[in-house]
Amino acid sequence: MRLKAIVKTTNGDLIINQSDNDPVSISKVEGLKESVVEVIGVMSGEQLGKNELEIGAALKACLV
Repeated sequence: MRLKAIVKTTNGDLIINQSDNDPVSISKVEGLKESVVEVIGVMSGEQLGKNELEIGAALKACLV
């Protein structure tokens, strides 16, 4: 599984990457027009578990 994100926050714009057991990588950037979050390798629809749905809801709540 892999997470890629570019997000606008109240503390600045960030690029976030994480895959499998690798540590999370966070870098500051400037000038983002919008936030985008991609989770690759997760099942969708009825196959999603409660944890995945909670993660998605939490990520959406963080978007500016």
